Amino acid sequence: MLDFIYDPIKLQLDSVDQKLNSLSYQNHSVMKILLDQTIAIPGKRIRPALTLLVGKALQGEEHVITTMAAAIELLHVASLIHDDMVDHANTRRGQPTVSKIWGNNVAVMFGDFVFASSAVYVCETDNVRVIKRFSETIQELSIGQIIESINSFDANVTIEDYKKRIYNKTATLFRTAAESSAILSNAPEETIKSFISFGYNLGMAFQIMDDILDFEGSEEVTGKPVGNDLLEGTVTLPTILLFKQLKRDDPLFSMFKDGQSAEARAKVVEMIQSTSVLDQSHSIAEEFCNVAHTDILKIPDSRERDSLVELINFGLQRKN
Repeated sequence: MLDFIYDPIKLQLDSVDQKLNSLSYQNHSVMKILLDQTIAIPGKRIRPALTLLVGKALQGEEHVITTMAAAIELLHVASLIHDDMVDHANTRRGQPTVSKIWGNNVAVMFGDFVFASSAVYVCETDNVRVIKRFSETIQELSIGQIIESINSFDANVTIEDYKKRIYNKTATLFRTAAESSAILSNAPEETIKSFISFGYNLGMAFQIMDDILDFEGSEEVTGKPVGNDLLEGTVTLPTILLFKQLKRDDPLFSMFKDGQSAEARAKVVEMIQSTSVLDQSHSIAEEFCNVAHTDILKIPDSRERDSLVELINFGLQRKN
């Protein structure tokens, strides 16, 4: 599926990788080791691919769109470096995290370096509107992580709270990937609005599916234990839907809130897997995808549009 999605932009994705691997500080031995550990081991490249596909669909200038795609990926990588540190994660993409090998101090500073590098690239677009949106995205990513930490083991988180948090944590960068590319392609304002909505809804669906996979997936496939979010106290959509079904005096609430009860976590995982909440969660993810599909059909038919439609399908069907 990803081969089909990426086929129209394979050369541009290669150019993005070249930009990422040519950061000016990689000639320093320590920086090269850090960069190789994070950037030279690529993930799925969903966000830069989104930027490139939108730009190509709208016939944007390839050099500018490629630079923006590199900025988007660097911002994503920087946020992962900081997230891994906050979450005490030992591995990322099958490799030890920066914080695991080098400690939190280096992880903070290296994450800041990658953030700054992403800003250098976005400034090369010379578009104030895009630079402003990019800066807002950094703010929103930070807010998402702060809220997630503050709300750990909070059984009173609502679905609306959750949606706001995952917008900040995930969907904001999807939105910016699509929106900035449309702006840089000099698209009409209505088209830009469609891509703002498309990026938002696609990002929301991706994060909901991540949260579903935390309970549906296996450790062998996802690389994390089942219910790993609960271990960190992160209350996601399946857990919220389960708690809505329980009476407020159910002892599971107090057991969960103490943050220490392995029994409570195991019980929550068991109940989520044996009730209808995962089906309900899938339905909510599908609702976001349906809106994204409506948004993308507003632009003219093209091979790139086909890839963007398939990206929606991939978001719902992926297993890790």
